[in-house]
Amino acid sequence: MSEKILVFIVLFSSFVSSVIAKTYIREYTYEATEFDNKTTSRALALQEVKRDLLNEIGTYVSAKVEVTRSNNGGYYSSDDITTLSAGVTKLEVLDEKWNGKVYYIKAQIMADPADILKSIDKLLELEKKQKQIEKVEDDLLQEKTTTADLSKSLIDSKKEVENALIEIMRLKKELSKQQTREAKRLIEVAYVEQVDVLISNQWFTDGVSYFKTKDYEKAYYLFKKAADNGHRIAQNNLGYMYHEGVTDKDKVFIAQDYKKAFYWYEKSAMQGYVVAFVNLGTMYRFGFGVNQHARKSVHWYKRAAEDKYPKGEYFLGIMYENGEGVERNIKLALYWHNRAADQEYSYAQWHLGHLYDKGEVVEQDYERAIYWYKKSANNGDYFTQVDLGELYENGDGVVQNYDQAFHWYKKAADSGSYIAEYRLGKMYENRKDVAKNYETAFYWYKKSADHNWSPAQNKIGLMYLEGKGVTQDNANGVYWIRLSANEGYSVAQNKMGQLLQFGTGVKKDYKESVYWYQQAAEQGVLVSKSNLAMMYFNGFGVDKDLNKAVLLSAEAANKGDASAQYNLGAMYHQGVGVEQSYIKAAALFQKAAEQGDEEEIEQGSIASQYILATMFSLGQGVPKDDEKSFAWLQIAASNGHKEAKQMINNMKQ
Repeated sequence: MSEKILVFIVLFSSFVSSVIAKTYIREYTYEATEFDNKTTSRALALQEVKRDLLNEIGTYVSAKVEVTRSNNGGYYSSDDITTLSAGVTKLEVLDEKWNGKVYYIKAQIMADPADILKSIDKLLELEKKQKQIEKVEDDLLQEKTTTADLSKSLIDSKKEVENALIEIMRLKKELSKQQTREAKRLIEVAYVEQVDVLISNQWFTDGVSYFKTKDYEKAYYLFKKAADNGHRIAQNNLGYMYHEGVTDKDKVFIAQDYKKAFYWYEKSAMQGYVVAFVNLGTMYRFGFGVNQHARKSVHWYKRAAEDKYPKGEYFLGIMYENGEGVERNIKLALYWHNRAADQEYSYAQWHLGHLYDKGEVVEQDYERAIYWYKKSANNGDYFTQVDLGELYENGDGVVQNYDQAFHWYKKAADSGSYIAEYRLGKMYENRKDVAKNYETAFYWYKKSADHNWSPAQNKIGLMYLEGKGVTQDNANGVYWIRLSANEGYSVAQNKMGQLLQFGTGVKKDYKESVYWYQQAAEQGVLVSKSNLAMMYFNGFGVDKDLNKAVLLSAEAANKGDASAQYNLGAMYHQGVGVEQSYIKAAALFQKAAEQGDEEEIEQGSIASQYILATMFSLGQGVPKDDEKSFAWLQIAASNGHKEAKQMINNMKQ
């Protein structure tokens, strides 16, 4: 029986829907060896025809789009496109025949270069979004790091296929040298194992394709088939599906199950798959599906790091940085972070920048922070782009540069960062170096608000209430502020309390006003405590309670809230709820009066400036001093206090 594989390639092209859409068709004939049966022959024939088709797609797409930037800032090569196309295209078998000696197969893939690139972008975007989620969770020490790494898994799968094919060719050559039955039997066992790799990889890549198109039932079925057949990458991805749970539009395809996730991660890790090392390490770190065990977590992160997997290097660095499962060692932490960063792992680059930026773990070094932030930002990490924008906007460690701040915010916003969209809105609303542009500010706030970012929703509400950048509309203003308040944004909760208290754009409702003030106060908003104190003082929405009014005012005043300082000062001045004391009143008014600046000053501060002027004039709680009295009167007048302005005008006449 011939050991030679015969390839007959015929390409037919047709143009569908657009001038660059093509249909690729290949025929392949495989001559079986004495070890082959129908299953192994089909697997080898199918693998070869698929490889030819994908290679042709990669060549054609690369020719049509010479240089294509991906979502993460990199570039696609022909080999990248060929590899990733396996997970975003579907192969259709048109005809196949087996006569016991020869397996014939004819297959096609229909592809449009633009659609291929768009699908690959979506594939990478899944991972990019997961990495951003990990970053947020990392700040809370709750990262899961369970991204399926679909693009990496496809690349790893391709390598396994190539290695299997090389081994199959080696075994065929070895067969010609072996004469004993036992030697042939051993070769046959190894041969079948390698064909199994090809079969499993086919199931796996088809599973990725279905996963990308959200056909999760088929994806699970194929991953499970491959995993049960020993495919270590499929085992890891199956673990990921159980770890995260798979839902779409409230439909549950796979319920979250940490124990099953751990089972499949462990199966994969035991076969040496590096991504599973990291995932298994994370399961031990946080006790997902297994008893929490920091040292075992370090063991698996270290195995990944020793294989030069950047995510493993990064998380091993985190363990040394935090002293989890190992003795805390900042030098080793930086070593592993730098190893990951040098492999262009943007998360590690961001983390190094963050460490040097904050100076909490290492000595603050803005130059190094900027260096690593830029490396990460240029790799497309939009969290880092936002951080860079903030550094340039505030002038932290760099010369303040609004243009650079705008540049980095815009790059992040173009990648879908709702935080960057919000920052752009603030720049257009508040920039000091150029004319304010409320219309453009509203545009960016709205984009951010549409991503459910509650600070932006609050801003949209305020702009409707004030008629900034949009036609004044109280009803819309209340709608957006209530939306933000319901999301738990404390600033919006306080504002909602004010709207309900005074009946602005909504029916006056003291009880609901008290509710929102309480919600904001529980989150530490000082002005809300002050507002709540006045509700108790006046008996609005609650039973009148001067003791609570004094207590809440004192809490906020002691923490520096100007309104509370003014209100408590007024209580001492009038002797309401407390024993009258001009000295204590004057001290509180003085604290409130000295707060704020010309551009941003609370009404409590302005009112305190005016009453402090009268107290110096009368010598109440302070020595009588006409010069100080007049000075405070001028300050109050300059800040818009009507009575102060009138008094100064009367003095001039």
